[in-house]
Amino acid sequence: MNDEALLTVPQLADKLQISEGKIRTLYREKKIPTIRVSYRNVRFDYQDVIQALKASSDPRVQEVRERQAELNLA
Repeated sequence: MNDEALLTVPQLADKLQISEGKIRTLYREKKIPTIRVSYRNVRFDYQDVIQALKASSDPRVQEVRERQAELNLA
């Protein structure tokens, strides 16, 4: 984890330009790492999420990778 602030679901969705629902699906399926701050709340380290998405071989993550490529984040 780096020194940047941890992101909420809406913040991460905005940064990756994908829906909040897709973010929730990815973390429920354990495709991206989370930091649980309470029973109902999770946060995300952006760099950890990017690394997990790059390393994933799951075809369902392809949509996110394509979006990253469009945003020049990959």
